[in-house]
Amino acid sequence: MSVCAPPMMKIASRSAVDGQPSAVVFIKGESMPTIFNASDLNSTRNQGVTNTTIADRAMLGSDALRVERITLESEAHTAPISASEAESFLYVIRGSGQASVNSGAFALEPESLLWIESGDVYTLEAGVDGLELLVWHSPAS
Repeated sequence: MSVCAPPMMKIASRSAVDGQPSAVVFIKGESMPTIFNASDLNSTRNQGVTNTTIADRAMLGSDALRVERITLESEAHTAPISASEAESFLYVIRGSGQASVNSGAFALEPESLLWIESGDVYTLEAGVDGLELLVWHSPAS
């Protein structure tokens, strides 16, 4: 699966070599492409939630966008996340669960997309099969 962003970049979610996440980034005026393998990406893991930064200012040279891959194990949940200055879009790759946004709750299923407005506070909770999402923040915050 590939996700195409503005003309300045393309992000691919899987490497053809080892099946691990990777990012291919194209930047205007730079040598192309720049390939980031899974070992190049910053990941954190806490209480069943893995957050991998796929694109950010350091990789893109711009605050226009930040992309994360969030994976939740079965029935895991995130701490509250503030969308402070950025709008965020959450795309469900696989699994199911729920997003609680301010006082509302939204079911998350494969290929669903949820728009989080700046100022919203949300949490994510995985169902029994876990939950994997791509999250775009614009501008990067």
